[in-house]
Amino acid sequence: MPKDENAIRPGFDLDAFKLPEKAVQKHQANAVDPKKIIRLIFSKIKRNDSFHTFSSQIGQVNKILQMKYASANDIAQAILNDVPLTAKLLKLVNSSFYAHFSTEGISTITEAMIIVGTDQIKFLAASLKLIELMQNLGDSNILKEKTLKSLQRGIIAGQIAKEGGFVSSEKLQVSSLLYDFGEYLVTAFSPDTYKKVNAYREKHNTDLDVASKAVMGISYKGLSLLVANKWHMPKTVTNTMKPITNYDVKKSEMGPEDYLPFACAFANDLSDIKLGDSKEEIEDRLNKTRELYAGLFNIPADTLVDIIKVSEEKIAKHASVLNISTKPKDAETATCIKDEKLIEDGIGKIKARLETEFNIQEIFESALQCLHDGFNFTNINFCIKNKQTDSMNARYVLGTDKEAFLKNFKFKIMKSGDLFNQSLHKDAIIVVEDIEKSRHKAQIPLWFKKNDFSRAFAVVPIGLENRIVSMLYLDWNPDQTAICKKTKDYLSVFRALIIHALRIKR
Repeated sequence: MPKDENAIRPGFDLDAFKLPEKAVQKHQANAVDPKKIIRLIFSKIKRNDSFHTFSSQIGQVNKILQMKYASANDIAQAILNDVPLTAKLLKLVNSSFYAHFSTEGISTITEAMIIVGTDQIKFLAASLKLIELMQNLGDSNILKEKTLKSLQRGIIAGQIAKEGGFVSSEKLQVSSLLYDFGEYLVTAFSPDTYKKVNAYREKHNTDLDVASKAVMGISYKGLSLLVANKWHMPKTVTNTMKPITNYDVKKSEMGPEDYLPFACAFANDLSDIKLGDSKEEIEDRLNKTRELYAGLFNIPADTLVDIIKVSEEKIAKHASVLNISTKPKDAETATCIKDEKLIEDGIGKIKARLETEFNIQEIFESALQCLHDGFNFTNINFCIKNKQTDSMNARYVLGTDKEAFLKNFKFKIMKSGDLFNQSLHKDAIIVVEDIEKSRHKAQIPLWFKKNDFSRAFAVVPIGLENRIVSMLYLDWNPDQTAICKKTKDYLSVFRALIIHALRIKR
């Protein structure tokens, strides 16, 4: 039986790769050994847990990417095998990123494929795995910036493909993410080499591929292709990573997918344009970029500015969904307190209301509204105990993920070791500032992880005479907001006010 060249073989066979003869001859002429840097990077990949896990998981994703006639069940099952990926994918398609597809909310992968499109879901699944990998490696500001740029490229590429009248724009998602993956790998695993490449580029005023090949013996793009081929990514993806040698082409001369490398390159150039620069700089960069790709993408400058603006807004909006930091590590982090005067006034009004005849619902709503308006919380969730099922269920939610909380935020009340039950039974406020760094990480229940609610949150139990009655849950984006002692003190105040109201009305 002939060997199937497209068979899925997860992982890296580090000792089996071979470089083309031309590459070997080139290194001999320049006294630069490309195998040296490749072996260094691949050996570090082999020792890296994130890559080891990813190289196995990507095999399943690639399998469905390469199935031309895969059934919805085949695709859904491959994705459902990865619980965190499923939760993150559903959260993403239910966000405003794809809000125009459905106003009712999407609850299953199969439903997502019907509403959003099978190809889009397949490539989003692969993209999320790539972003997850990048984040696990991203210990420096440079790597986080590259992760964000990869995501922005994907967003821009899809838009310019639509504006340019090309089909299959969803195929650009993974291709755009992997576009500079060789540079990303060198940055992660050989930072000294990365610095040498940049120094060579500045000294000789050349582009990155020329500089990287001069320093390493293999270009960044060559390394990207090597890794992508090791993962057995589809040809539609790897073809986009090949360097462009001739920009003097016309749309009418292109095949169905010949434009993809140009779309990725165009998106990459556009992602380098920052709208915070001066108007003159932006216009100059846009004009040069439009001129370079004029034969393929005749898109007005103002439309390109809108595309860049939307891409920046989407990245900021969905950073919490994808757990990507949008700020440098050393940037100042805002506290959870947004408007202290509003908070103090709100507390005063609630106290005054408790001195009169009041409705308990009014107190709850006033407290929640004050928490929403006065603090930088992402979601505020008021839960009530269901006596029949002995469970805690979301009842009233303010924030960005209302539907997800009302549908999925519920758990059985029991004397177990999970964090939420600990808070209820010990009648103590518990604050988790970042799940990944928290001592509570092992106590986060599976139902919470599966739904990927948040990385940072507070649990505020509300009991009455040793009875569990209700609970407040509040979360925030730890990359943008930090909880301070004063915020924790305020949570105790709001808790005391609600308990006092319950005691009066019991």
